[in-house]
Amino acid sequence: MNSLISIHVIVGVVATVIGWWFGDLVIAQSIAAGAGVSLLNLLALSTVWSRVFAKKQVALALSVTVFKFAILGWILYEVVRHDYLSIGWFAAGMGLVTITVIIKGMHG
Repeated sequence: MNSLISIHVIVGVVATVIGWWFGDLVIAQSIAAGAGVSLLNLLALSTVWSRVFAKKQVALALSVTVFKFAILGWILYEVVRHDYLSIGWFAAGMGLVTITVIIKGMHG
């Protein structure tokens, strides 16, 4: 799991730099924020599933999952409500987890 997180951080930094280089600061901030939210989501997911697979504290794992989605919904609501981040580039940053998983799958 640590290598997946490391790959995601690298992909997020590279995408942020590319967004800043070819776009502007708002694009870079939006990509970085989306990548950060997906990183936190990935960390929470790994914590929850490790507890479920260990067959310990299933109720805690489920409550963390529900709480995680509540926070994710609030973050998405704030991004849509305000204009300090670009919604499309934020979504692109969140989608970087797909690229991360593909890279991890190709390199084992």
